[in-house]
Amino acid sequence: MKKIQLFIVAILGFGVSAFAQDAKTDTTQNIAINTPSIQCGMCKDRIEENLGKMEGVTAVDVNVKGKTTTVSWDEKKTNLAQIKAAIVNIGYDVDDTQANQEAYMKLPRCCKKKG
Repeated sequence: MKKIQLFIVAILGFGVSAFAQDAKTDTTQNIAINTPSIQCGMCKDRIEENLGKMEGVTAVDVNVKGKTTTVSWDEKKTNLAQIKAAIVNIGYDVDDTQANQEAYMKLPRCCKKKG
């Protein structure tokens, strides 16, 4: 009976240890990125779809009214600079970086800056 109890304690201890290791290796990052040139639902769809295809990106949410793009990603697979570059290359401004002009020109009319 004691051997069984020791075995169970050992297994449980290993499980807790493995769980603690997993918690230490969580590499998920989250940030709200300023995307001032987004205009409409098509902008939202375009950014969410494209970033959603990036390796390592786990969630994307574009807030059109707030002009922000919230992204979650695994830092072992991608990084913030790559994510921002992807948005710029889709045709949208990020922070103080202007959109890739060629990509911007290909955006639908409703996605272009007003005024």
